[in-house]
Amino acid sequence: MTRAVTIFRKELKDTMRDKRTIIMLVVVPILVIPLLLGLVAKLGQSLSARAEAETSTIGFVGSEYGSALYEQFAADTLFEIRTDIDAGRIEELIRDDSLEGAVVVPPEFARRVEQDRQATVQIYFRSSNQLNVTERRMRDAIEAYDESVVGRHRNRSERRVESARSPWQDRWRFSSLYVRAVELYRCHVCRH
Repeated sequence: MTRAVTIFRKELKDTMRDKRTIIMLVVVPILVIPLLLGLVAKLGQSLSARAEAETSTIGFVGSEYGSALYEQFAADTLFEIRTDIDAGRIEELIRDDSLEGAVVVPPEFARRVEQDRQATVQIYFRSSNQLNVTERRMRDAIEAYDESVVGRHRNRSERRVESARSPWQDRWRFSSLYVRAVELYRCHVCRH
């Protein structure tokens, strides 16, 4: 045991005498690691900015059932909207990179929204896509539409029910949109 300690001390003393070894063990990592972290962060910001600037090609099925929702999407200049999509081919088109996402509005959508009932919207996207920008944009557009619907219903209901409201009813409960998300995965090896 003492022999091992003696060898360890000798090697440690030799290492501490060699200035190049100390520089390689201490100084270089202190300089290189922050530099590498900065480069990785800069690269991430660059990729994110590039993805945010690109337009997303999406399919919109059922624009006649949710014209206000369609208008919300059309108002966003970063969407290129295709309405000539067959609902049965959405997954195939997304997997083939013809679309980056899709929105499907069911026939009862407008009626349910007007009746203050929860309406369902289905969105499709490929989750292996860079940074899921298309998914976030679609959710943001749906959320903005939902907020406008809730605001309209709140104003209409406040006028009708102002006197019948009890003091504890400070929170208004309106049906909002339910978003059913369908994530599509793609195998990079087999291209499916």
